Amino acid sequence: MQVHYDDKTFLANLAVIKKSVRFPSFMIKKEFLHQIWVSHLQKEKMYSNIDGVYWDNIYDDPKYTIVDAFDQREGITMEQAKLVQYKHTAVVNFYCCNNKIPTLLDLQTIYDNLTHVGYENVSFGGSMIMFYDFHQAETRIGEVLYTGYCDAFEQMYPGCESPYKMYVPVAKETDTTYVVNYGLRYFSGFSNVTPLCVNTDVSVFRKADITAENGMLMLHPDYYTLIKLAHNDKI
Repeated sequence: MQVHYDDKTFLANLAVIKKSVRFPSFMIKKEFLHQIWVSHLQKEKMYSNIDGVYWDNIYDDPKYTIVDAFDQREGITMEQAKLVQYKHTAVVNFYCCNNKIPTLLDLQTIYDNLTHVGYENVSFGGSMIMFYDFHQAETRIGEVLYTGYCDAFEQMYPGCESPYKMYVPVAKETDTTYVVNYGLRYFSGFSNVTPLCVNTDVSVFRKADITAENGMLMLHPDYYTLIKLAHNDKI
C-alpha cells in the first residue's frame, strides 16, 4: 500500500472552512498529532483528546461540559446541564453514536436552551454542521478538513477535496470484482467508492464502481479509514 498526502489540498480545505464557517474550531485526534497538520493549525482554536500545548483536552478540561442534547454519547443530559455551576462551554455531539440527522430547528433549539441556562459558549460537532445554514454556535471540524468528505451526508463539502490518495494492489480479480489484501485493520470506508465488503483480511470492490490502473486501486480514505491508517503508522 502506498499513501500520498498533498499539503496544498489540506491548506485549501482549511481556507474553504475558514471562509464558510463563522466560528470554526478543529478537532485533532491523538493519532494525528505527529502530522504536519498541527503546525498549520497552531493559530486556530484546536481541541484534542489528550493534553497539549496548543490545544485543550475537550474531555478533561473543566471549562468544557459535554452535553448529550441530541447524540447519546458520553455526556450529561440537558436537565443535568442546568445544574452545572461553571457554565463556560457546552460541547454537543451529533450523529456519531445514534446516526440521527438533526434538523435546523434541532440545532437552533439546542443552542437557545443552552445559552438560556447560562452557557457562555456552545460548540457543535462534527463536520456535518458545516452543511447547515447555522452560524451561531462554534463548529468543531475534523472530518472535512482531513478528507473533504462528510460521512453523515455521504458527500464532499463544496470546494474541498481529499488530501490523501491510497494506491492498493489488486490481489485477485474476478469478472465483476477486485479483491485487495487489506481488511478491517486498515480500512473502513472511502470518499470515492463504496466497497462491496470490508472483512477481517480482505476488501472487495465492484468493477462497476472503480477502475484498476496498472494493477492498483486508487482510494480516498474516509475519516475512519484515516484514523486506522494513522494508528498503524501508514501516514
